[in-house]
Amino acid sequence: MGDKRDLCKKIFTLIILLLGIFFYNDICFSADEEKRQVLLIGSYSSINEAKKENFQEIKSQIEKNHNCYLVTEYLDSNKINDNKYAEQVIEDYKKKYNEDNLYLIVAHDSNSFNFINKYGLEFLGKAPLILSNGANNQAICKMLKNTYRKERNLFLIPKKHILNLAIFVVSMLIIIILMLLNNIEKRKTTEKLLRENEDQIKNIINATPDIICFKDKNGKYIKANEAHRKFLNLENVDYIGKSDEELLKIKSNFKEDIYRFIETDKKAWGKKGVWRGEEKFIDRDGICKVFDVIKVPIYNEDGSRKAMGVIGRDITERKINEELKKEADENVRLLEKAKESDKLKTEFFANVSHELRTPLNIMLSSFQLIELYIDNGSIVDNGVDLKTRIKVLKKNSLRLLKLINNIIDITKIDSGFYEAYLKNCNIVNLVEETTLSVAEYMESNGIDLVFDTDVEERVIACDPEKMERIMLNLLSNATKFTPSGGRVDVNLLDKKNSIIISVKDTGIGIPKDKQQIIFERFGQASKDTNANYEGSGIGLSLVKSLIEMQHGTIKVKSECGSGSEFIIELPCRIINEQGNIENIDEVDKEMIGVEFSDLLTT
Repeated sequence: MGDKRDLCKKIFTLIILLLGIFFYNDICFSADEEKRQVLLIGSYSSINEAKKENFQEIKSQIEKNHNCYLVTEYLDSNKINDNKYAEQVIEDYKKKYNEDNLYLIVAHDSNSFNFINKYGLEFLGKAPLILSNGANNQAICKMLKNTYRKERNLFLIPKKHILNLAIFVVSMLIIIILMLLNNIEKRKTTEKLLRENEDQIKNIINATPDIICFKDKNGKYIKANEAHRKFLNLENVDYIGKSDEELLKIKSNFKEDIYRFIETDKKAWGKKGVWRGEEKFIDRDGICKVFDVIKVPIYNEDGSRKAMGVIGRDITERKINEELKKEADENVRLLEKAKESDKLKTEFFANVSHELRTPLNIMLSSFQLIELYIDNGSIVDNGVDLKTRIKVLKKNSLRLLKLINNIIDITKIDSGFYEAYLKNCNIVNLVEETTLSVAEYMESNGIDLVFDTDVEERVIACDPEKMERIMLNLLSNATKFTPSGGRVDVNLLDKKNSIIISVKDTGIGIPKDKQQIIFERFGQASKDTNANYEGSGIGLSLVKSLIEMQHGTIKVKSECGSGSEFIIELPCRIINEQGNIENIDEVDKEMIGVEFSDLLTT
């Protein structure tokens, strides 16, 4: 209201100011509603150029006056003293002018002034006579801005000014009305925006999943959002104006929760500040919910209670997640502990393996020396078949050496100290020589070995030693699980961007549910598959790691009773190195002996 009063004061002051300016500039004396008749008289024969200019100036100044009716007359200065001429002019003027309509006579020079003063006062004497001498032109024009009523000296507003004033006042009234209408429209717009904002706030409060309610100073409900009504099952209950004690009579199944509401309300009023805490409630479905509750007491200026706002956020899932996080953290701790324990075990196995391999190598060297002594007759076999027993010992020692080597290599891989040393090799030659090197072992077990390739030479970057070990392991497994009379096919296929190496047998096969675990550490297809060749479960896991070191992959296809096929895929890439492309002429027999130690005949 104060702003509106100030606005009205400003508008009123502006109107007064504009009216003052208007009257200051335009107020005039008015004889009647007709225009003023002004007679401008001069003598032409005696007028020089300067006087002509002066005459035209005063004439133009009078003509500019909006309320003047100008009449111009000229006298012959050479005849003004002639009585006949004077009588003729006077008669002519009497016909033209009426002293009641003539308000001012302006004589431009002394001749015309003297003429009017001498002959014209009889019928023009009531109109003022003024001599224009050039110096008083501005004064005459200024005087002509007002209308002089001869009978009464009154200040009157001309009709045109009254019309202008009326238009001005009406315009100001229209402006004021438009301003008021605009103010009213703005007020309506503001009220509409306030209503819309209020509706938006209500919608937001009702849409939020948090429970929100407002109570008066006596604890009676003023408003509650949908989440609160739904939680306490108050959708069809007239809860407004009721306290928690009164709700107990209606919703007795929430007795404990409502009692808790009452107690925490007391705590908030007693604290005289924001109260916050976690509270557990049983919803209408019987599910325990945990809420983060905030209660905000509001006071009047005199310190008396006014109202209370309550907000409750469901943090049940967060509490569950916190519990799960605690369990996860505990599991991580146990996992780290298990990793540390596994690391200790790995280090132990590595140390033990190294310790075992040293005496084992000595034993194998001793067996070779004894065999040499037997062959050259230094040791005489007196019917005990010493050479056969030495072969048995050597076979089992090699098996043990294979296990120890695998354990050491797996330990190095786990520790990150086992790397592939890539060279540009003819992979066809490497696979073929490695395959043919074990043909004798295959034949001794009654198995046909076939090698086939669709390309005679293909150079790729690989680790020759590891590729020999991979092929020997796969061929050893194929021999181990293929019965006599079976067949093992080794195929090499060039796919331009990669090389495919396939080792396929006609053996006992691998069950579908076991085909993935055979590449895992200590994973075996079945302990009952071939009891005569029960392994440690390290070989294929080691093969997979050695292939992945060379950026390759391995997979298996198999069916029980129909054999197995292991498929290796290596990328065709070349590394920058000095020297010729490496080919192998002969596979390390010691490595063959170790890998095929399970198949050595006694």
